[in-house]
Amino acid sequence: MSADDKTRIVTENQSHTSTPTPNDDATVLTNQSVQSAAPGHQDETVITGQSPITASQGDVPQQPAPQKKTLIKNRFELKKMLGAGGMGAVYQAVDLRKVEAKDRNPYVAVKLLNDDFKRHPDAFISLQRESRKSQNLAHPNIVTVYDFDRDSDMVFMTMEFMEGAPLDEIIRQCAGVGLDQEEAYSVFKDVSEALAYAHSQGIIHSDFKPGNIFFTKNKTAKVFDFGIARAVSSTGISSGSTDDKTVFDAGSLSALTPTYASYEMLKGEEPSPSDDVYALACVTYELFAGKHPYDKTPADQAFDKKLKPERIKRLSKRQWKALAKALQLKGDQRTQTVDAFKAAFFSKSKLPYYIGGGTIAASVIAGLVYQQTHLVDETQLRESLQDEIQEELQVNIRANVELEMNQRLSLERLNEAISEPLSETWSEKVNTLIGEYMALAPGDTDSIVGARQKAMSVFLDAASQARSDGKLSEAKRLLDEAGLWQNESDLLEQEASLLANAEEALLKRQEEQRLAAQAEAERLAEARKQEQLRLEKERKAREQRLAREAQQRKINAAVAAVKDSLSCNARIDIKGDLTSKVNQLQKVSKARYNKEQAGFVNSLGSCIKTVARHSPASARRIKADSLALFPKSASLSAISIDMCAHLRPGSGSKGRRYFCQDYLSDGGKSPVLIVAKGGSKKLAVSRYEITVGDFNNYCKKTGQCSPLSGDTGMPASNISIAQAKAYTQWLSQQSGYSYRIPTKNEWMSVSNAERNGADPDRNCYIKFGSLQKGKSLVKATTGKPNDNGLINYVGNVQEWAFDGNGQLLAMGGSRKDPLKRCLVTSKVNHSGQPDDVTGFRVVRSLN
Repeated sequence: MSADDKTRIVTENQSHTSTPTPNDDATVLTNQSVQSAAPGHQDETVITGQSPITASQGDVPQQPAPQKKTLIKNRFELKKMLGAGGMGAVYQAVDLRKVEAKDRNPYVAVKLLNDDFKRHPDAFISLQRESRKSQNLAHPNIVTVYDFDRDSDMVFMTMEFMEGAPLDEIIRQCAGVGLDQEEAYSVFKDVSEALAYAHSQGIIHSDFKPGNIFFTKNKTAKVFDFGIARAVSSTGISSGSTDDKTVFDAGSLSALTPTYASYEMLKGEEPSPSDDVYALACVTYELFAGKHPYDKTPADQAFDKKLKPERIKRLSKRQWKALAKALQLKGDQRTQTVDAFKAAFFSKSKLPYYIGGGTIAASVIAGLVYQQTHLVDETQLRESLQDEIQEELQVNIRANVELEMNQRLSLERLNEAISEPLSETWSEKVNTLIGEYMALAPGDTDSIVGARQKAMSVFLDAASQARSDGKLSEAKRLLDEAGLWQNESDLLEQEASLLANAEEALLKRQEEQRLAAQAEAERLAEARKQEQLRLEKERKAREQRLAREAQQRKINAAVAAVKDSLSCNARIDIKGDLTSKVNQLQKVSKARYNKEQAGFVNSLGSCIKTVARHSPASARRIKADSLALFPKSASLSAISIDMCAHLRPGSGSKGRRYFCQDYLSDGGKSPVLIVAKGGSKKLAVSRYEITVGDFNNYCKKTGQCSPLSGDTGMPASNISIAQAKAYTQWLSQQSGYSYRIPTKNEWMSVSNAERNGADPDRNCYIKFGSLQKGKSLVKATTGKPNDNGLINYVGNVQEWAFDGNGQLLAMGGSRKDPLKRCLVTSKVNHSGQPDDVTGFRVVRSLN
């Protein structure tokens, strides 16, 4: 749906309080006189909700029961919001009094004053005035208003509930083309009569536009939303009542739609019937052209740009002249009243009168000659002739009016007949009515052609339905009937082509059925022959089956033996028992072995993973024996056995069986690890600080560094952070796990001593008499373990860690730090350069 239109339909689940999208056809409300209004004003009126529900007569629609019914005045039950305007929202409601009285149509429309409008000091008066104005406008082309009332803080009025569609939606569906000629005439006539009547009652609509016109299912156009209508001043078509002026001034709630407002309205001038004439002309242009005459440009801007509406070719010269004058941007050049616009648009040609006048003139001349011949007084002759001319003109006028009325009634009867269901007398009746209309209006070939086209369409629709129902003979008859009304039509040719295709498809189906029956007979004969062959084959197959079953039992026994040997435990005998039974299966059936091999491998893989959860060493043995039996198994080779994963965090202080080491690809092992919690994560942490021996082994294997001097059991110091990271990368490559320097939080978490407390004999600086510590480094294995099993985590060498911002820190103090400041919480920033009191531990994450 275009964003230029006022109406926006939303789904049932959407709230009617959602923010509307600005558009060109919105009603703009303001508390001051309107000087100019640009499209897309933020206070626009947007109708939301659903199209009105079509309800059958006598039945209340069965909606899902809401959790809470909205009942007004204990009488009107709100069912669904139909739309929202500048003053309030309109709902479909059931009048419970009508239901009680068994009224066949219990529906009404209820308009509630919205919260924004209620805040205006004159809001209540505005709705009451709208109700009263609308009640006073009793016209078949104006929406009927029943009553105005309030229930607590809810102010509302009730009006008739209509079924159909708003005109702006219909115009959008005919964009760039316009409505059907007859339908456009009908709508123009209905709404112009509604406005003319309102003007006669002293009321100007002031916001006339397609969105305020409803086209009912009975093909009647009705005007609504007189909520901003203003009384015509004493200089207008009617003085109206002055009661509203003294008590309430509707001008205090000025409102307009910029694309349909006149130049004078946009400049804030007093209202005039000519304002509604301009809006009516814009709507009429859209009815016949399918677009706005000034492309939705407000009148004041269109005047500044010197815009001119494009000529509508489907209108006669006379009709276009009348419409163009009503579309004039300045009021002094525009048609002043709706009646004048309508009369100019629908007026008939004066040619019959001219012809009659010519006849009369000939009579006059003959009379003059006669009078002169008989010497009659000239004055008496002139008066006599004028009387005769007036009398003949009146006769001609009456005759033309009567003819026009007869033509219209005849055309209405013709259209009604075409709309009736097809019957045996339908064609005869329509033909008769066409003949009657041709006799009354021989020059109106467009209506005759249009009627014949409609008649053809009726038969085409019936033929299409018959074809869809498979009644091809009936469809052919109806198609022939359609051709009698108009034998040259794309639709006729299209339906004929579809019917031909349907007939061809029918013949094809019949031929297919014949061939199918023939094939079925041949199939039965062949089946009898095959039955004899089957019995013979069955005898031989029985013998073969018994032999296969015996072989299969032998194979199944061999498979079962293998599966029995696959029972998983830490001592599973793969080299002996399982290998023997696998070899036996291969001898009995190589094919079955190949089929079962993947299952055997999967069972061994699951066993390796199961055993690894409590005994990684046993799992390594099972994996090695399994690969010896199935050396090409990529899945077994890919199984990773984490030597630390089975350990519980914090178990490292319980003894050697709770230590672990990763196997390296060069045949070596990682430093001794314990398992602890580093914050919320489970970590494997080196039990000791990385030693000189650990680091020298890395240097020897890679050649990327020079070995450190000194005792290999001492913590590795005098190396840079870059060398420490290189060591962790080497461990990662060798083990397949991701080793790294710990974070500050991880170091603090694994080093914290909750139960045992800090090691009182830690290698920190102290001198007390002959007692002195911290003179030199001690071995990494020296000291008392903490709760997680870590040794020498405080003192000796301070250990590297990174904080959350990537800053390198040295944790836990060193041998040079006084004992009282040599704590788990001790930390200093570090440059990463080598020194003799800084070392490191390594950590890796566990799954």
